[in-house]
Amino acid sequence: EKSFAFPQAVFERIREEGVTGLPLVPTMAAMVLQMRDLTPGFLPSLRYISNTAAALPQAHIERLRFLFPGVRLYSMYGLTECKRCTY
Repeated sequence: EKSFAFPQAVFERIREEGVTGLPLVPTMAAMVLQMRDLTPGFLPSLRYISNTAAALPQAHIERLRFLFPGVRLYSMYGLTECKRCTY
């Protein structure tokens, strides 16, 4: 399966490949935050998370910062034509 319907598989691939960025939308962030077996720093290569589509609730931001210490969180909602590719 190549979708985010299986986030654990996505995280395994991120670890295998040393991925440094993780683009999310609020629905995907909520799925991540519902996972109970995650420990802080479990994706050591990750340097940033970008959020698009809508603002994240403050509680989600705080939990993401706890799970991903040292990882920058960018809110990038706005013009879809010029987001991550021009950052």
